[in-house]
Amino acid sequence: KYLRVTAFRLGRPLIILIALGSNLGSHEGTSPLSSVVQDASRFLGRAAVIAAGNETGRAHHHFGTIPSGQEWDDVEIRVGPEESARGFSLELWASTADTYSVGFVSPSGEIISRIPIIAKNETSIPFLLEPTVITVNYQLIESGAGKQLIFMRFRNPVAGIWKVRVYNTQYFTGEFHMWLPSEGLVSDETVFLRPTPDTTITLPGNTAAPITVGAYNHLNNS
Repeated sequence: KYLRVTAFRLGRPLIILIALGSNLGSHEGTSPLSSVVQDASRFLGRAAVIAAGNETGRAHHHFGTIPSGQEWDDVEIRVGPEESARGFSLELWASTADTYSVGFVSPSGEIISRIPIIAKNETSIPFLLEPTVITVNYQLIESGAGKQLIFMRFRNPVAGIWKVRVYNTQYFTGEFHMWLPSEGLVSDETVFLRPTPDTTITLPGNTAAPITVGAYNHLNNS
């Protein structure tokens, strides 16, 4: 607000640079920060320029499809030893009006069956063979995107291959997205084993109005 008022008082254009990004959210420009940036870009003489992030090759995004008639799909995540101490979060966003629920398989093979959907309720699941606790929160209709969000938090996860077992409980397309935190918030060893390089512009760069800038280094394909 201070910048807008000052630019108006001086009669000058205003460029707002946001050189940061997050993997949280629907990646559809529906977050509160996206709304603020969108509003700031609607007027003549104002523009927002946002970094696209460096997530394309980080293996932090998975796009899944569960065919009609298939009960579940296992999404494999390799968890590095650094996350054993600090933990990490994970988000699943449904496409259109699909509804999902989740279960888990630990690196030792311990299976947590499908966790029932209870709106506005957090479920904490301790493991018997590992010191891990996973907290699951279902939001059937997230207020911004209007789609289901499943927020998962892993505390003290042992290093190894974890499986998130995704069940489709209301089928329309069978499509869903999952995102790990962006670079710097998880170690390089914590990745999806079947990553998808698309839909990796970080928030708020996925907002419609601003200019979102990325770069490609052809010398080392980064």
